[in-house]
Amino acid sequence: TTIAATTTTTLPPPSVAWRRVADLGAFDRSFVASVVEYDGRLFAAGYTLEAGADATDPWEGWVTDAAVWVSADAEQWRRIDAPGVFGGEGVQMITRIAAGPTGLVAIGLADGWAAVWTSPDGDAWRRAERGDDYAYMESVVWGGTQWVAVGWDPYGNGRAWVSADGIDWASIPGPDLHGSAPEVAANLFDVAVT
Repeated sequence: TTIAATTTTTLPPPSVAWRRVADLGAFDRSFVASVVEYDGRLFAAGYTLEAGADATDPWEGWVTDAAVWVSADAEQWRRIDAPGVFGGEGVQMITRIAAGPTGLVAIGLADGWAAVWTSPDGDAWRRAERGDDYAYMESVVWGGTQWVAVGWDPYGNGRAWVSADGIDWASIPGPDLHGSAPEVAANLFDVAVT
């Protein structure tokens, strides 16, 4: 199976020297999808493979919990301990984390449904229920006046949502978010502010 993805990478100025951090124990059996700076700290977000799950075949019987890690110096990381917020039955995963005036918003998937997690300060987190959207949220950004998220549903239709506070979201309807023919998917993978 081959999975292809398009990514955009911003390289640091040539004067910055990159080096591998020696101890990444906080990320054991984890996948980091996104990192953002907020209030002088770094926040990484993604998911962890639950104990007992088969890490050699992640597509068979996947059981994951969403996860957020925090660091003041990019060397020492600590996983935010909130199993009641980030855990649950089946697959929970964060695909993107973003910062804005209301704090942090992390989006992704929780057992087949679009999911949103929010924090006003990076320490206390809550999960906003998104039970009406059988979809996958892929990317989120603060657009200057509101949060904007994009993703897709299982039928290949692109999806977009907006929110003033990161907690209450409204789906943006529109025929231009759907594929032009049944065999054409209009999956939306990223959103940016210009």
